[in-house]
Amino acid sequence: MNATLTDAEQIAQKISGYTHGCETGDGVHFKAAFHPDARVFGHVGPDRYDEPIFGGLDTAVADQPVGEYDARILSIDVSGD
Repeated sequence: MNATLTDAEQIAQKISGYTHGCETGDGVHFKAAFHPDARVFGHVGPDRYDEPIFGGLDTAVADQPVGEYDARILSIDVSGD
């Protein structure tokens, strides 16, 4: 149980880094949350995107942070190794 709690806390810290980065536009939070080669995929309307986190998402958020919003982790399930 102790290892699972530690894993869940580490996961929560990573998610928190992402949400704080989006709120503030400060890329330092993204560095704590993402692997250096991480990418984000999605679409806005019919336009699909595939961007690196660093040099893509972090730059966009730095230009236009989302501001404060209510972000909560309701649960984290950890299974396996």
